[in-house]
Amino acid sequence: PSLGPAPLRPVPLRCPRAPPSRREGISPALPYRPSVRGAPFPPRATPRDGGGDDAAPTNPPSPQSIPPLKDQVEGFRSLDAEAVDAAAATVPPTPPLGRDPAFARALWGRAECVAFDIDCTLAKDDALDSLAAFLGKGPAIEALTAAAMSGDLPLDVALQRRLDILDCTPSDLARWHAAHPAEGRLVEGARALVAKLQARGTTVFLISGGLREQQLPLARALGVPPANLFANRLTWVMADDGDDDGDSSDAPPRLAGFDSREPTSRNGGKPAAIAAIRAARPYASLIMVGDGITDAEACSGASGGADAFVAFTGVVARPAVVARADWAVASFATLADALPRKKVV
Repeated sequence: PSLGPAPLRPVPLRCPRAPPSRREGISPALPYRPSVRGAPFPPRATPRDGGGDDAAPTNPPSPQSIPPLKDQVEGFRSLDAEAVDAAAATVPPTPPLGRDPAFARALWGRAECVAFDIDCTLAKDDALDSLAAFLGKGPAIEALTAAAMSGDLPLDVALQRRLDILDCTPSDLARWHAAHPAEGRLVEGARALVAKLQARGTTVFLISGGLREQQLPLARALGVPPANLFANRLTWVMADDGDDDGDSSDAPPRLAGFDSREPTSRNGGKPAAIAAIRAARPYASLIMVGDGITDAEACSGASGGADAFVAFTGVVARPAVVARADWAVASFATLADALPRKKVV
């Protein structure tokens, strides 16, 4: 007998299979049958009226009915492009946030001083335009205001032309103040933002190209000291066309113009005002907030200007101004929420 190794016998391999009820992907409503190479998979179930486990099977599509892969890819590409174009048409454009919103936001959180414009920033309108409308002279003055704020007209020229048209008296100003109280002129969130800044130890200044006679009540409503307000001062002359007896004591003063010594009366005046602020108090960080071209000028590269400019677009958005801003916001809530809880020290 041979003492060599016994010949090997093939042993069939058996893979354990889970019962049909425990396998995933097979509906209990379909009869179970093991798949065999070359045999079709169980047909898919399509729900009837209302669906359920009693869904009736349908035959799979034949290979001849399936379009070539190239046609499918081209179809997907065209559908994707059409879908993207349709979706883009329904989404409103994202408003510009400024040249460097991250830098301005970080600086805003630790600013030692913030200077605000008033008209169309803290206030809902332009005070001089409002006075003109109150006196029935609105359209001509509004056009000059728009030209000045867009940089198309020198500020001192626009101011003098508006005052020439306005030709108001002190009693006209008093009647306007009675009809337009400061509380009603404030933009939503303005007082809360100023109060939050002051509670953190941040000094607030107001720099306006408007009239000091109109802006003082608003400064008081915000809790800003009058000494922290930069604005134009009107000049008056006593009337000399008295009564027949020569007595002119009852004649009201006449508007003569504005005090040209105020820096806010001309282009480049707001950087000059900020330079004066920094000369008196050497703040490490100062931010300008406003809506007009003169506010953007406050953040010029000149020595003593603001460290950052935030364009406020909540009343009016001027593209030329937003293009020069470090950060653009549409509400004071955005600025308030960006302030950290820690106070400035």
